[in-house]
Amino acid sequence: MLKRAVYALADSPTFTAWVSRYGMRWGFAQRFIAGEAIDDVWPSIQELRDEGMAVTLDYLGESVSDVDATRVATDTYCAIVEELGRCDNVASVSLKPTQLGLSIGTELAEQNIGRIVAAAKEAGNFVRIDMEDSPTTTATLDVFKALRAQYDNLGVVVQTYLHRTAADVRELNSIGAQLRLCKGAYKEPESVAYQAKEDVDRNYRELAELLLQEGHYPAFATHDDRGTQWDRP
Repeated sequence: MLKRAVYALADSPTFTAWVSRYGMRWGFAQRFIAGEAIDDVWPSIQELRDEGMAVTLDYLGESVSDVDATRVATDTYCAIVEELGRCDNVASVSLKPTQLGLSIGTELAEQNIGRIVAAAKEAGNFVRIDMEDSPTTTATLDVFKALRAQYDNLGVVVQTYLHRTAADVRELNSIGAQLRLCKGAYKEPESVAYQAKEDVDRNYRELAELLLQEGHYPAFATHDDRGTQWDRP
């Protein structure tokens, strides 16, 4: 019941706009959001790097339906990677394709994301395209593959709760893609996604092993330190 309530709130434009405006005043938001502007995030970046961790920044936002708003987000990301370049690239960036125009059209998204990747390339940095809900999966991968043919500083995320992901991983491995494996957090129907946690965990382990054997500098993302443990001899 709680999970359904969370999904319902996440789909509410009024609620998400309110959280975007006031969320940083809540203590829990500060646990997950480093700051509201680039200058706010440096202490968090330094703290993580002092612990030996690599860092990626995500300028929050998705499901944008206004072309001008996608341009603003693109300009913001370009400014971020330029600033990171002046600071020895202490972090890379991740981005949501629907924030950059995918909900409007793949051509717009490819254009905007391409600008960011080009700016990151010039700065010596790396960009990761996040994966969103299943209706956007094919379009996201189409944009990624088109840009990957032009730039080598670009990776993408795949989700282990989707039935299709094993085939996607094999195809993406064949073109040398840098993949980040995650479980997936969107509400999806049984026809496209595993519903049981044990099935998602099993697929995570199987795909992680495939990436370790055949992948190209794969990354692994999970908040679950138990459900993805391998059986050890």
